[in-house]
Amino acid sequence: MQSDITTPHKDPLPVERHAHWILRFALASVFLYLGIDKFMGSGIGAFSRLMELPVVLGTAVALGEITAGLLILLGGMMANPLGDLATR
Repeated sequence: MQSDITTPHKDPLPVERHAHWILRFALASVFLYLGIDKFMGSGIGAFSRLMELPVVLGTAVALGEITAGLLILLGGMMANPLGDLATR
């Protein structure tokens, strides 16, 4: 006879269904903070000089970080293959 601990639940508990949001918020907040900080902090020019990158590439990095943060959050809201693609 199996105990309740080893018997899998048919429906996930509400906590289990939403547990991925903890990781999504943590990861997205890092990407969004760092991307927005490149624009509002010392600026794209200072970031580009520090990393020895052209300003256009520094801007692309900042926009990529912001886009990645948004896609991580949006991927969790869409329960279809497009949401999976946005997250990966």
